[in-house]
Amino acid sequence: MSSIRVVIAVAVTLASTPDLVLLDVRMPGGGPDGARRLLAGPPPTPAVVAVSAHTGASSVAAMVRAGVVGYLTKGRLAGLPDLVARCAGGHVVLDASGAADAMRQLRQDPPAGGPADVR
Repeated sequence: MSSIRVVIAVAVTLASTPDLVLLDVRMPGGGPDGARRLLAGPPPTPAVVAVSAHTGASSVAAMVRAGVVGYLTKGRLAGLPDLVARCAGGHVVLDASGAADAMRQLRQDPPAGGPADVR
């Protein structure tokens, strides 16, 4: 999918005011920047769930910093319906082997202007 198609897809998605958006982290226009674009629109902003082949702490932490409420690795796609239901219900679900390390990384390196203690 070309970058221009991704921009159009984001515009159409935001125009329809969805409750939840599923984002492929490595898709052109995806990743942390794609999540920020989806969350920068007027309220109500959708919950953003990211799917990625990357399980490392830095990938998970970057998406959490961008505002995603769900992260699922592509090797565990059988869990996608449950993850989407839980995130749509207001939960934060990080289903990746690097999730615990990502949370430790976020506690040690909070975003600029953010709280020093993430709880």
